[in-house]
Amino acid sequence: MKNTLVYAPPSFKRFIKAVYSWPVFIAALPGIGPDISLQTSLAPIKDRPLITYVYFETENARKNALFFIRHGLHFEADFIFIINGESDIVDQIPVLSNIKIIRRKNTCFDLGAHAEVLTDNNNALINSYKRFILLNASIRGPFMPTWSRECWSDAYLAKITEKNKLVGMTMNCNIDKGRMKVLNSMIYATDRVGLNLILPVISQCFKDFGSAVQAENRAAREVLNQGYDVEALMTAASSLPDYARKCTHGTVLRPNSYFGINLHPYETIFQKANRDIAPRMLDLMTRWHDQSNYSSWEVCSKAKKGIW
Repeated sequence: MKNTLVYAPPSFKRFIKAVYSWPVFIAALPGIGPDISLQTSLAPIKDRPLITYVYFETENARKNALFFIRHGLHFEADFIFIINGESDIVDQIPVLSNIKIIRRKNTCFDLGAHAEVLTDNNNALINSYKRFILLNASIRGPFMPTWSRECWSDAYLAKITEKNKLVGMTMNCNIDKGRMKVLNSMIYATDRVGLNLILPVISQCFKDFGSAVQAENRAAREVLNQGYDVEALMTAASSLPDYARKCTHGTVLRPNSYFGINLHPYETIFQKANRDIAPRMLDLMTRWHDQSNYSSWEVCSKAKKGIW
């Protein structure tokens, strides 16, 4: 099947032409030109994060995935696109050695699909990487401020510490009358320790939406019950020590439900895009970031090398 890059911003083309004498050949990028090749100095595989992206075809998910392909891919991580069900979105994913595609039946919901891939072949991927990001196509991003010099994946992974083992966008703190603190699962960042803590919860083929939601509800609790912390990027979560155990608010993923306002994507880098939350803001942010030619290929490489 032919793969083409749906969008190649000028900044990315300049970046490719300005590539240093990096030793490892990757691939020719379709759509840029036959004489331009991509190279990168791959770190040892266990030092590179693995990012898994679960996709099921809907109109909204397609917009979100195309935005991620345009602005979220980079050379400083390995990516696996997990395509649930039939879709030609694979035609838009660049053919590069650090980007893989897995096609599967649309079963088990997002968390179950992540777990199936990660645990395949006797946990081969879990044993090969130290850090992980799991996300799905219900969110749009990354949205990074124009002044930021940070790679979006670094922003999430930097929150992982010896104490903090699960990071997400947002929290819901009043499930089961406040006894259960939920770190919403459209994006999780974790390390091998955190992943092994939540795997018993998510590593099953969920038969219905309700059981998948119950797994999301339990994931953060498993981490907290083992004496570790969880963290959300939303700004409110930094306003109180031990926020994940003390917060009492409900969902923030509805219009005007974030303490009476809407989350701005610069707080969380991604925006939940299928809940009709601030649709004009989402449209404008999408258009502005497209028009700015924002490129994680460039930003993440420079951030890694400290050459801003």
